[in-house]
Amino acid sequence: MGTNYYLHRSRKKPLHIGKSSGGWVFALRVARVGERGDYPAGLDGWRRLWNTKGSRIVDEYQRPVTPAEMEKIITERSWSGRGSLHRTSVGTDGCVGQGDGTWDMFDCDFD
Repeated sequence: MGTNYYLHRSRKKPLHIGKSSGGWVFALRVARVGERGDYPAGLDGWRRLWNTKGSRIVDEYQRPVTPAEMEKIITERSWSGRGSLHRTSVGTDGCVGQGDGTWDMFDCDFD
């Protein structure tokens, strides 16, 4: 189990930011290569969207999350279990890259 996060914007459908799952790096949803859509290409693009007027972040339980909190959820992950956080291999399950921190990037929809 994990927690999904969404960006709500004025008069647009919510975007799935990604998922936080225990023991794993954050699964960040990004645009497909060459895709012209609503999803950004990486974390910097998400940061810009979070700070756009009228935008708000909520988790799947509709609890509000500030941009600073979302940043920490993605970039300051740790695991109290044994070993390090698990990563998804690039090219597997929609993973298109690994961030330079505690997140992997996925160009597919997931929950």
